[in-house]
Amino acid sequence: MRQGQIEGEWIDLGMWRFHLGEMCGVKGEERVTFTKNEWKLLRLFLDHPKQILSKTQILEQVFDVDGELFLL
Repeated sequence: MRQGQIEGEWIDLGMWRFHLGEMCGVKGEERVTFTKNEWKLLRLFLDHPKQILSKTQILEQVFDVDGELFLL
């Protein structure tokens, strides 16, 4: 499988595997669970590889127009 490729509910990226349904990452034996906002940021970067995102683009993905957090 190529780096950054999606297999089922997993995204492989380098030494990390990210599970889309569980909001977690696995590196070897280490498992990291992300908060909703951490997961939103990670997914934003995973969905836009090698792209430069502006501060506005990033904030719009995490916050609504009033600055309130989006609920998943």
